[in-house]
Amino acid sequence: MGNPLKINGFTYYLYKVVILILFTILFLTSDVSFSLVTALLIAVFLPDFMIKSLYKKEKFEILSDLPNINDVLNIQSGAAGMDLGSALVEVFDVARCKRLKDKLIELSIEISLTKNIPDALDKFAENFDIPEVDSFVLALKQAVTTGRSKELLDSQSELLKDAAISRISVRTKEISMWIGVVGGFIFIGLTSLILYSFGIQIFSSFKDIF
Repeated sequence: MGNPLKINGFTYYLYKVVILILFTILFLTSDVSFSLVTALLIAVFLPDFMIKSLYKKEKFEILSDLPNINDVLNIQSGAAGMDLGSALVEVFDVARCKRLKDKLIELSIEISLTKNIPDALDKFAENFDIPEVDSFVLALKQAVTTGRSKELLDSQSELLKDAAISRISVRTKEISMWIGVVGGFIFIGLTSLILYSFGIQIFSSFKDIF
């Protein structure tokens, strides 16, 4: 999948090298401290964390868009009587994820210019590293070559919706886990504060006695 932060490989590794050179200079010209080491680790790994986080968010958006795109294609190529190629040209309006919308626009242009839908779909799939997108594209290619668009899109719709339900379940568990973790930290913090205050009062009482 493309980099959500729009950072190419050269820029990414250049950033890493510059950070390492900068901190090497700092290590050689000043005393090594815990704060300096911490800053180094944050500076080195923060881009990776941000890219991974944005990648996960974008992937969730793309997988949420796929069932709607599939349903619109099914309606247009079925009830509306439009051929699948023409439906693909107009389906980009359904996508909410910006990068997916952009790639669907590119797909639309490619189909309009070349009239070669399978090749255009292959180029579209190359922009993503998501198994569900590959499966979706494969179903579309089969629908184009066999003419069984209704049957294949119906089958794909069930698969995508089942996957969406599974993702929502996982997301709900993740949210519950983080709520539990945050709640645990809050409980530990409050307990520590209460014990500290109680300890101070006891210490003061003993100090007054003696």
